[in-house]
Amino acid sequence: MGTSATSPGVLAPPVDSEGGPAPAKAGRRKPHRKSRTGCSECRRRRIKCGEQRPKCYACSRHDVPCVYPATSQATRVGNEGSVTDPHAGSPVSASQEAPVPPTGDSRRDTSTPGSAPIPSPYDSRTDLKGAACTFDMDDMLLLHHWSVSTSRTIYNSDQRDDCWQVVFPRIGFHEPFVMHGILSLSALHLAHVNPRCRKRRTMDAARHHNISLQGFQRAIHNISLDEISPAPVTPSDEASDALLACASLNVIYTLATLRPVPDEDLNPRARHSRALGTDLIPIVRGVNTIVGQVYERVRLGPLGHLLDVGVWNKLEPDAQTDDWPFQRLREMWTPAQAHAAEDSVYDETLHVLRRCRMFLEHLATMDKASLHCQGYNRGWASPLFFFIFPPEEYFVRLHQRQPPALVLFAYFGTLLHHLDQHWFIQGWGRDVVSVTTELLGDFWEPWLAWPRRVVNLEHAGV
Repeated sequence: MGTSATSPGVLAPPVDSEGGPAPAKAGRRKPHRKSRTGCSECRRRRIKCGEQRPKCYACSRHDVPCVYPATSQATRVGNEGSVTDPHAGSPVSASQEAPVPPTGDSRRDTSTPGSAPIPSPYDSRTDLKGAACTFDMDDMLLLHHWSVSTSRTIYNSDQRDDCWQVVFPRIGFHEPFVMHGILSLSALHLAHVNPRCRKRRTMDAARHHNISLQGFQRAIHNISLDEISPAPVTPSDEASDALLACASLNVIYTLATLRPVPDEDLNPRARHSRALGTDLIPIVRGVNTIVGQVYERVRLGPLGHLLDVGVWNKLEPDAQTDDWPFQRLREMWTPAQAHAAEDSVYDETLHVLRRCRMFLEHLATMDKASLHCQGYNRGWASPLFFFIFPPEEYFVRLHQRQPPALVLFAYFGTLLHHLDQHWFIQGWGRDVVSVTTELLGDFWEPWLAWPRRVVNLEHAGV
């Protein structure tokens, strides 16, 4: 069964009905204004220059030198060699260094003292609609916590932590909805590590997350089908990176907010709905559609490694004999030969589940040197492929709480339980197995004995 995949950020390229990459749709670029003051490299490539200083976004993305032409005509010079400050009554001496603008604004050429701000379509002080966007000192505290702590808990790999620690904030400086996504996850992490401020930081996280989603939805709208032409609009490099970054942050935020916490007060119905992924699964599966629009652009940029899944496509579960608890699950549906179509749905789902187990075990048994060569440990994301690759019909049956679908999901819970050391996944696996046990009852106990043992439910008397 040819199943393909991409990212450890649980993001996948578009796939066709046979599991292979879907052909890219013909798109059209958005029209843009010609840049008169762009860098030489962008002019040579005949693309829109963001004009960030000292290095524009496109040159940073492709790691090439960024050289601007002489800007003597781009700045307004007053009498006696001074630059006129539009906010002051007297000119500012060109020999004085202009202050660096706040909130990560990089439109000023700091290499040339006294240079005026360069207009940029990615001004970090405005959102996608041009409304004022400000961040206060508490937001700076959250950004600092992200840089020194939260970002280093995602992959836990020195070689790839820089993606979350450096590249994501850099994108956030140009796209505020990504920055709000970063701050929301940082606030959640603070709530996790410091229970005394849990209530306040949880509220901060929700506030930033809501703002992030608004900008995210507008960005998605910009690449959706317009009313005139059926051809989709091809997003820019910057917009593509921002969409992938925000989608990745949103998946982790959802995992973190929905995970079980001590002394929570949830009624059984809400707890069952959460454990079965009623809110989580549509978010993760929906990301695949978004990535389909930006995949070709992102894979060539600084976030391209997020779309790399290593040996996933080389794994063949049927060649393994050490996963007998998973193999025997076929006995639940194979005796009923009259329902071949129903069997195929569960067979395909089981194949994906066994591949997830193989991928997780492969990474867990690799030595540190080999993991370093791969770039980062994709372990925490491997079980989340289970949300992407099974057929849609399986999730319909899971929502209907059909017994074979629930049993398969309980075995998926054992994979999540192996990742309990990640704060945003902690408790998920045990809760999944516990809820499926409650829903299925004693008749299905023989099928659930192994998952219960793995997550230590038998000793807890649940």
